[in-house]
This record gives sequence, C-alpha cells and structure tokens, in this order.
Amino acid sequence: MQYCISLSSHTHCQSLKWPTRRGDKTTASRVQRSNPKNVACHANQKESDFKEQLHHLHVYAISDVHCDHELNAQWVKNLPPCGDAPNTKRVLLVAGDVSSDLEKLRRTLIDLKQRFDVLLYVPGNHCLWLTSSKDPSAHADSVAKLRAVIEVCAQLPGVYCTPIRLGQLVLAPTYSWHHQSWDQEPDIPGNLVPRASKLTIGDYVKCAWPPEISGPGLGDVALAEWMDSLNDACGWDEVERLCGKGSAHQIDLKAGISKAGAALESDGSGSCEVITFSHFLPFQDLLPEKRFLTFPNLAKAVGSQPLGERISQLRPLLHVFGHSHFAWDAHSAAGVRCLQAPLCYPKERQERMRSLRMTSSCAQGPAGPALHADCPWLPLLICTAQYSLQPRQPPQCEQQRAQELEGLLDSGALCLMAACDSLQTPKNVSEHRQIRGYAEAAALLGNSSSSSSSSSSSRRGRSLPCLLTHLHQQAGGVPVEVASWSLDACPSYHAMWSHYYQTHEREPSNTELAPWVAAHYIKRRTRLWLKGLL
Repeated sequence: MQYCISLSSHTHCQSLKWPTRRGDKTTASRVQRSNPKNVACHANQKESDFKEQLHHLHVYAISDVHCDHELNAQWVKNLPPCGDAPNTKRVLLVAGDVSSDLEKLRRTLIDLKQRFDVLLYVPGNHCLWLTSSKDPSAHADSVAKLRAVIEVCAQLPGVYCTPIRLGQLVLAPTYSWHHQSWDQEPDIPGNLVPRASKLTIGDYVKCAWPPEISGPGLGDVALAEWMDSLNDACGWDEVERLCGKGSAHQIDLKAGISKAGAALESDGSGSCEVITFSHFLPFQDLLPEKRFLTFPNLAKAVGSQPLGERISQLRPLLHVFGHSHFAWDAHSAAGVRCLQAPLCYPKERQERMRSLRMTSSCAQGPAGPALHADCPWLPLLICTAQYSLQPRQPPQCEQQRAQELEGLLDSGALCLMAACDSLQTPKNVSEHRQIRGYAEAAALLGNSSSSSSSSSSSRRGRSLPCLLTHLHQQAGGVPVEVASWSLDACPSYHAMWSHYYQTHEREPSNTELAPWVAAHYIKRRTRLWLKGLL
C-alpha cells in the first residue's frame, strides 16, 4: 500500500510516494528504519493509533536575509505562520547575514520562529560587523559581538545555533570565516580590477579581531582556523558519531541523552543523516569564475579551506551556504550536494533576479502554493521526512523524558560563549581543538558525568538536543518515541549559475573578462579619468 503526500506548503517539490508500512519495499527515501519490537500501550491509547497516523517534517533553507533593509524585514513578516499544514513540523535553516544590529537580529529571529517550529541559525559576516564607537552598546571587537549573537540565540526558545537532532536527522550549523588563500584560481591580470583590500572588502574595516587569532595580515587563514575550531567546541564529534563518520561507527540509538526520543534499533551499519550549513563557501567550484564577477577578487573573501576539509570529511546529505548571493544547487567536486537560496538586497532582486531565481526541476512541476508571493521559492524546501510515533516504553519513560528535557538546554551555545570569553590562544593550529572555554563549559554543565556510559561521554563531552518527540509531547502530553522514519532530499532545483556549470566546463585559466564585466570596468575607468584620478 502506498500513501501519496502532496507537499502543499511549497511550490517546488513534486508529489512523493511514501510507504505506510514497514514491510513495504517501495520507497523514495534514502533512509528508512523501523522498530521491530512491540511496545506496551500507554494508558488508554493503542499503539496502532499512533502508527496509523503519519507525521511529516519539512526542512527549509534561506541565507542573506539582510533585514537591515526594511523591505526584507517586511518580507519576513509576510511569511505564513506555523500550523497551516496538519501533522507537519517545519524547520528553517538560516545560513547567516540577518542583520548587523543585535536588536534587529533578535526581532527577525523571533519573527521567523513564529513561522517555523524550529529555527537554526549560523552567523554571517554582517552579523559580526561592529556598530559605531559612539553607540553605548558597541562591542569591543568581533569576538565579543559573536558572543552576543550566540547569547541572543540562547535566550530565544526554539532557536539554535549549534547542532541538534530531529529523529534520524542531524542539523549542524557550521562556523567559518573567509581567507584569501582559499582562492586557488588565477587572478585577472593588469590593474583594471581592484585588489582585495580595505577599500573593497567591508569585513576588513567593519570587523575587528584580537591580534592573537587574526594572523599577521588581512584575510589570513589563522582567523578561519580559529572560527572553524568553534565547531569542535559545540559537539562536532557527536555529529560525526551519529552519522557514522566518527571513531565509533556502530550506533546505540538508546544510549545517552542524545538518544532520548529515538527508539529505532541500530543494526550496526545504519546511521543518522546530517545536513550542514554555513555562511561561507566550502569549495571554490560553488562560485562563478572570476571573469564572470563584477568584482573578480570577491573570490578572496568568500570561502574557507578548513570548512571545506570539514565538510569533505563528513560528507553530509546536503550542505547549505550563503554569502556570495548566487542561487545554487549542484554537487561540488568533493561529491557533496551544495545549495544556496539567498534573499539578498532589494536592489539585487530588482536588477539581477535571473541569478537568484530557483525553479523546480521536478518532472511533475509545482505541487502547491508557495510560502511567499515575492521570491516564491524562498524559503527553499530542501528535505522532507515521514515518520510515525509510538508510546514510550515504561519504566524508562520518565528517565528518558528527564534526559530529553536536559538535552533541550543548548549547552553548545554555552560552550561557544565560554570559548569567546576565554580566547585561549593555541600555540599551533592542531591545538585549536583544545579550546579551554569548551572544557570549562563542559565541566560547568556536568556533561562528563551525566551519561550512563562513562567512556562515551568523556569522548563526546556534549550530547545533541533531541527535539522531535519533544515537539509532539508539548502538544499531546503523552511520552512518545519515533517508531518508523523515512527521509528524502528534495529533487534538484534549477539555478542559473549552477546550471551553467552542469553544461560547461570550468575554465579558471581563462582570464578574459566577460562582456558585461569589461563594460563595467570601462565605465569605471572613464569616471576615474574624468575626475582626474587616473
């Protein structure tokens, strides 16, 4: 028997057929597991009543919201609220650049959370820009601003800036920063194109970093390495373990805080799927070649090699990025499907919508109304899951419930704030993974002694919050756990630049400017000549 769901909350995903029974061999999902054990019925509720009701999880993504612009802030407010689709939970990944103003950032995250059941966010470069020194709320440097941004997220219920788990899906915000050496392609020759400097890269002026982490020059890799090390401070080893990439490949889905609410049995070869998202680019083939860029040296301020190495090692189901303001959906040379779904500035939407638009490549075409009339593909639906629930088995019910509530505390955010506070400068790159703030926060939280498995907890240091069953128990009050689960990434989207590279080989050695770029610099040179600057 097949149950056909129409993803009516979004316009760009086809109707997908999902199996309603664990014995059904036909499935569109990449991951499907079920629990063969019978579970005792909860008071006055039959197990069959739970399993006959199918629930759905929709994961959306967006980047570069830039709510410093009033039109963008209004765009967010026009998104529909939660609850318009029955038995469906909606999750939004925000890949950076919400606002450089902390209060606007807070308001935007609150507005977005009112429209999604769970919100995950990773800071972008604009979020770490410093305000005027005359502002009494100004921060000493961008590390202090980063800490303040993380604290804003930690104070908002349902908003996370560190990895979480929803059923058999791990969602991992990934911290990163750009550096010039990430750019490995030839530069445009001559002096027509301006260099990457304080005059052309806003981050070099509007961010301020302590010298012990920023390195000797502008765009040094040391800052990218420090920012990347924050991922290890908030549970990356647990992310690797859950998706089968850590040192312990076999997964005990009933052990530890992070397993609360997941009753699925492990067969020793299964693992969770993971979706990562960052603001900056992990791989250079996610950016158009320099000859196509109005500012070719943008390539020196958009990507991170430590981020690329981290994503290549993990090999997530999907990776979402932002920053470059080009719609994208393609597999990188590293074999990872990468997407960018930027809102961008209002002026960009007026002048170059063609490079921002994303359309469905589904053979059956659109399957329902969009979430928004303006840029109807945003937020972009990237992943769907179908699952059923069952009553949680006593006598573990109360113990697991207590552990689950403990896991809802975003200890990763506390670890990040402690890392920013301590700023213990490592002696070399390898020691970035031994941030003192993480150890202090872990000791403060008591994670090293909270798990029943001492060896496992001492290695992990932090468990991921498990939210899926918590969301259902908030509504029904009945302790439940996941009985069956299937997951599928949405079919690929058509975006102008990623589609171009599906049909054209990348030619970084070709440094002849594209006609529209050459025309731009001829006009620029003429203006400078008329002003007597040449």
